[in-house]
Amino acid sequence: MNKSELYNLIDALPAFKLPVARAYLEGLRAGAEAEPSALGALLDSAPEEDEEITGAEEAEVRAAEEDISENGTLSHEEAMRFLAT
Repeated sequence: MNKSELYNLIDALPAFKLPVARAYLEGLRAGAEAEPSALGALLDSAPEEDEEITGAEEAEVRAAEEDISENGTLSHEEAMRFLAT
């Protein structure tokens, strides 16, 4: 990979992902070896969830977990093929 290919990847990013890409690249430039992205810090600074989970939402989570345990999951490629049909 060369810088031109990297520039093309950056140009293809949606605007909302640019801050994370910038933080990652700045971390690389600074020689950071730990998590260079700002995502961990962003998640740490997020407020605690204060919304009550309803019984219906809990039932939906249980149903999804049962479906996963019974049927497994799909890879990204399989999901994309499924969605394309």
